[in-house]
Parts: sequence; C-alpha cells; structure tokens
Amino acid sequence: MPSSLLLPLALEVKQFAIGRLTIAQFVDDKSLDKNALKNAETKQQVNLMLSAITGSADSDRRQHQLKLSLQSEWGTLAANAQLQGAAPYALKADFTYTGQARTNLPAISLRGNLSGDLQTLRLQAHSITPDSQVAATNKSVTAPLSAVLDLSLSPFASMPLRGAKVQVDHLNPQWLNASAPYAMLSMHVD
Repeated sequence: MPSSLLLPLALEVKQFAIGRLTIAQFVDDKSLDKNALKNAETKQQVNLMLSAITGSADSDRRQHQLKLSLQSEWGTLAANAQLQGAAPYALKADFTYTGQARTNLPAISLRGNLSGDLQTLRLQAHSITPDSQVAATNKSVTAPLSAVLDLSLSPFASMPLRGAKVQVDHLNPQWLNASAPYAMLSMHVD
C-alpha cells in the first residue's frame, strides 16, 4: 500500500489523448507445434494494445478525479473516478464497457462501480446483451446473456479476492467450447 497519494501541487489536465499504448507483449504459441516453440524466431509476438485513449484529470492535491475512455480489441471502456490522496484512500468510480471479449461470445454492455478504499474495495457490475446483438452473434440464442457481479477485493493483500457473488443467466456452453451441447444455463455462485 502506498504511504501517500497526496500531490505536491494542484493539477488540472482539461483534456489528454493517446493514440495507441502498448501495455505488454507476449508470445502467441497456440498455433505452433512443440518443435517451433523451441525456436524463438518462429514465435509470434502479440501486443496488448489500448487505443483512442482520451480523458481529463483534476486534483486539488488531496482529492483526485479522472475521466477516461479507451478502446481495445475487446471493446470500449469509459470510467469516472475519484480518489482521496490520504490513507485509507477512499475510491469511488463508475464505468461502462461495451464489447466482445472473445469472438465466440456475444457482445455485451456492462455498467458498474467501485466503492470503498484501497484496503477494501467493492466492485459491482451488471451486464445485459441486447437481443439484436445476440441474434447477430449466434442465431441459435433465444434469450440475452445477462450477469450480475459483486466482488469484495483487497488489492494489496496476498489474497486480493475476499468474496464473490456471481449470477449468470442464459449462458450457452457452446460459446465456451464449440463441441459442448447447446443449452441455456443459469448459474449462481456465492
């Protein structure tokens, strides 16, 4: 946990923009055989990139505010956050996500929030897949995928996940594995 997040002076960034940001590079070895994996020249480098990053930031030294939007290959994220600079670092954030995490999954829209502080955070989110997006993604689906998520987190603890409640409705196992049977499952985990 940081000892302080207080800034030495007030700060205002009315607008910022970053065209592309590479977060990490890793090797995509899914399509390579075992012999090819031994040869570094045949490995394909894959970039984890964020693009169209825009936002604003404001701080009076003690309270920090950030508005941010960005795109990735998985979708679009927009967030507004407020963070206190003194311990225990109270945090409040709202976010929306729209996208498709994997090509075999339907596109989703997600709205959520973070609340608490950096010692104990609560993340709540609710997603709904509009019927039109489900129909375009998979013609065999009759109901939209929906999910509710409620997580208790301790980001700086050795076990950051303190608790979870997850509810998923209208989940087709074929989205996860093409050879799985077609079904519309509901799952509740507490």
